[in-house]
Amino acid sequence: MPALRSGCARLLPIVLGGLAAVSGCEKPFDNGYAVDLIVSSDGTIGEAELKTTRTLDFTVTGAEMTTASYQLSRPFDGGEERVIYRPAATGGDLSFLVVARDMNGARLASGTDIVTLEPGKTVTRSLKIGRGSTDGGGGGTGLVIDRSSFDFGTFVTGQSPQPTTFTITNAGSVATGTLASALSGVGAASYSIEADTCAAKALPAGASCTLAVRLLTTTVGTPVASLMVSADPPGSATAALSATVVAPEQVTKAATVVQQAAGPAVEQNKAADTGPKLAQTTAAT
Repeated sequence: MPALRSGCARLLPIVLGGLAAVSGCEKPFDNGYAVDLIVSSDGTIGEAELKTTRTLDFTVTGAEMTTASYQLSRPFDGGEERVIYRPAATGGDLSFLVVARDMNGARLASGTDIVTLEPGKTVTRSLKIGRGSTDGGGGGTGLVIDRSSFDFGTFVTGQSPQPTTFTITNAGSVATGTLASALSGVGAASYSIEADTCAAKALPAGASCTLAVRLLTTTVGTPVASLMVSADPPGSATAALSATVVAPEQVTKAATVVQQAAGPAVEQNKAADTGPKLAQTTAAT
């Protein structure tokens, strides 16, 4: 973990599911429940350019989903920015996508990380941003994936969901190095890469390739992972993956509860419909 800046300046107000800037507090939440992100360069962007950053845009997916933009008063003083995220969720995994932008809103660098929440604790993570990463299709000068995140939805164990196709584009002005695709994160084993037309290929400027990701429904849970496509040059692009897998008995139990709730109402409607019709027929005769 990078060394924290000394001293402890004002801590901005923090709300559930919100972000706040921290200026050098060694222990921002001794007994709290938070994610302490220490954002710094991965070495692909220099300190002078990093200090032209005016906003950090955050996209959070996984156990909860939100977006926020955080203004910098003294950009990357000491080479890093420290941000506290106070989640509303009480467990699970969060995937963070962080994009640094200059005063004109142009993308300078970005990076991703996956954090497992620990109730009652502050989880401290070092999140590296770089020029080669991407914000899922917005501008940039490196590899771009056509979406920054994808939720496969809810499936029952044993089902075979259709794979989802991702398009990777070289948004730079020169050819990439040899591409490689990989899955990472605590839920990586719940996904597989198929039909990868990017593997071992160099993309010319402006060219694209595709690959598919399939959800494997072997384990009950809410798997969170990242798809990363990388090359040298220009760097890497990342997309967050999420899904929900339930056991068959969970679906059966839910259906039984609905049926039991609907049963009496159906019988009552039958009685209400039958009575008046019989009486009307008798009177007419």
